[in-house]
Amino acid sequence: MAVDVAGYSKLVELDEPGTLEAWHRLRCEVLEASVSEHRGTVLERRGDGLLITFDSAVHAVQCAADLQAKFAGSATRSTGPSIQLRIGIHLGDVPLVAGTQFEGHGVNVAFRLETLSPVGGVLVSKPVRDEAERLLPFRFEDLGPHRLKNLARPVHVFRLRTTPGRVVHAGLNSCVASNEYLKHRIAIVRIRSAAAGADLEPIGESIVAELTSALSRAHDLRVCSTAELRDAPSSPADVWSLLKGLDAQYGISGVARRSDGRIRVTMEIFESGTLSIIWAETFEGHFDDPFGLEDKIVRGVTRVIQSVIQGAERARVVQRPFDELEPKDCIVRAMPLIQKLTTREFLSAPTFLRRAYKLNPACADAYAWHAWWYLLKVGQGMSPNPAADTAAASRLIDKALDHDPGNPLALTISGHVTGFLLRDSKLAMDLMGRALHKNPASMLGWSVMGLAQCYSGHPEAALKSSRLALKVGSTDPHANMYVCASLTLANLLGRRFDSAVQWGQRMLQVNPNFTAGHRMLITALVHGGREQEACTLAARMLRAEPTFRIARFEGSYAVQKRADLALFLRAFERTQLPA
Repeated sequence: MAVDVAGYSKLVELDEPGTLEAWHRLRCEVLEASVSEHRGTVLERRGDGLLITFDSAVHAVQCAADLQAKFAGSATRSTGPSIQLRIGIHLGDVPLVAGTQFEGHGVNVAFRLETLSPVGGVLVSKPVRDEAERLLPFRFEDLGPHRLKNLARPVHVFRLRTTPGRVVHAGLNSCVASNEYLKHRIAIVRIRSAAAGADLEPIGESIVAELTSALSRAHDLRVCSTAELRDAPSSPADVWSLLKGLDAQYGISGVARRSDGRIRVTMEIFESGTLSIIWAETFEGHFDDPFGLEDKIVRGVTRVIQSVIQGAERARVVQRPFDELEPKDCIVRAMPLIQKLTTREFLSAPTFLRRAYKLNPACADAYAWHAWWYLLKVGQGMSPNPAADTAAASRLIDKALDHDPGNPLALTISGHVTGFLLRDSKLAMDLMGRALHKNPASMLGWSVMGLAQCYSGHPEAALKSSRLALKVGSTDPHANMYVCASLTLANLLGRRFDSAVQWGQRMLQVNPNFTAGHRMLITALVHGGREQEACTLAARMLRAEPTFRIARFEGSYAVQKRADLALFLRAFERTQLPA
């Protein structure tokens, strides 16, 4: 995408200070925030122009429509210089030339389209139109082939048509190849000092910057821009007004105090609607070690943020009638039903997930979680037809990735489905690697990467992945169950049976209904010389999973080395599980 301010030189000539201030503010608060929201990256700033890349042409078109609507609204409200954009979008490679500049045919086409674009308009090439028209509720006006400056071949040009002033967000019935509307929007309010003159402002700004960076990597969060926030809100009304202006559902704030060379910072997470505090914790550090304090705060907040928000969201939607649920609400309702692993609740979860992607057929998260549900159904022994359910999981994950190829949750779940059900550990690790590149702060992602490494016979690599999962940290019980499972299996296959028992016991403390975890712990107990405990646990597992048979497990379990599989089979025989 190439973006340029229309008539910028003339605006500067008429009012240089006002134009520079207005463009800087709109670029930071609106343009770059919208680019980030639509999974874009600003590659170059060329004065009043920018070169931007996106994961897909669909995201680029969504962002362009969003930008033009927001800049049009800003121009209407502003009493200063009217900043309006021209935008051109092309689908192609963006090579880096001489280590400093991005050039090439694709870049040239985008900039030529931007130059040709009307003020406030968006012009796209035919490949972009072809991709976006399938999935977005927009019309494109065919302007025909155009010969563009310094390009040998004509470019078929289309003009994007949207409702004037409309800010484009995915809604209930729109078919949008993005899950941005599922994200919880959160704003980080400037950390304030409890006492004047305490010289804590630089530390507070640094904490906000690090926290913004960390939370921006989370799949289900969207950090709203507060780059231009110069003053901390002085009252609840000011905070509420700030969050409303940013369209943020949740906020994070902090108060810093200094005493005798030590700093104490109290961090709070609150809902924007009521400003009620839903989490708070105090962190301490030395004034001469600000980075240590930053690390504590970032780890502490990122560890709890998703589970805290999930709890608040569940409380918000639990009483809402089924036919009033939006896709985001449906996923919120389904998740605890899936994660608890009790039969009645578990089997009811697909009702909500199907409604989510019926309302929005491009809801990649709903397809992905439904695939996860099938994986657990097979793994928990609830499936009367594992082959059919495996095929269903595979179809659902394909749909999720068709609609959102770069979705880290869909990539993570696709990897686990591929490794556990389809038994292709190499492809599984590739998919999970792509997911972790997108979201390296995913505890669940590192955990299932560890499981895939175990299946392929690399328990030492699995331990490293599992330790990274622990380092990321989370209070989400489902992610904690899986990191314990990864550590249990890695230690078991590494023949460290005492460690495997310790992690297996922690795993079942997190979720005693996880029968796949029972099997790991039974095996570790037997080989660790604790056969009687293993027999007791085996009897408990059979009550939860009465259809379990050793022969079926032997034919379907994902571990690839025969010696690793034999560990399980010998343990099952010694605990007299049914053949």
